[in-house]
Amino acid sequence: MKLLGLNFHRLLRKTTPIEKVLGYTFRNEQLLIQALTHRSAAANGKSYERLEFLGDAIIGLLVAEYLFNKYRDKDEGDLTALRAELVRGTTLAQFGKKLALEQFVQIDKSVNLRDRATMQRILASTVESLVGAIYLDGGLEPARTLVARLVREFQVTRHEVANTNYKGRLFEYCQKSGKPLPVFKLLKTFGPDHAKTYQLAVFVDGKRLGFGSAPQKRAAEQKAAKEALQKLLQK
Repeated sequence: MKLLGLNFHRLLRKTTPIEKVLGYTFRNEQLLIQALTHRSAAANGKSYERLEFLGDAIIGLLVAEYLFNKYRDKDEGDLTALRAELVRGTTLAQFGKKLALEQFVQIDKSVNLRDRATMQRILASTVESLVGAIYLDGGLEPARTLVARLVREFQVTRHEVANTNYKGRLFEYCQKSGKPLPVFKLLKTFGPDHAKTYQLAVFVDGKRLGFGSAPQKRAAEQKAAKEALQKLLQK
């Protein structure tokens, strides 16, 4: 009877604007409220932070599942790099901005929303908390639907074009994130002139992040850049 009453209430109440944005109607409205409550506005201590923890894990799982099924020809390294970029905070924040989540989050006026880094953290956290709340409320399938929207939104522009220029992507990443440009250093070459092997490493901000070995210097650079990019995207 309790479940029947809950479903009846769900049928009677109007779908809220945020639920229309998400494409999902909550059975338990309290989960939705908690998912949209910043700790500065959590009078009862129930902010979105616990849901954020859960949502982070679910997003990682569902993004990995999506990429695994879609890109059957990509190896583990490529899939790891794709997943890392899709689940990182800046990507989640951009998705939250596209959904205009900032207008729904309950937050105290003392929080400086004009600070770009603060707003990005809040948007990313809210995306994660909403995925966690949807999972608890309706299971994995509706959470999968929302995460698929995230992947489609950013994957088309960043990765569906066959882009294997890891060296170029590494330079682009460093420029956008304000890091020093990567430095490639040849470590050694060996073998006869007609069958040389090049071994080199790439350094970012003085740290060795990638290693490559190949018959061509350019191919070795790409391998090293790929490894470095994967490490940077996982941070």
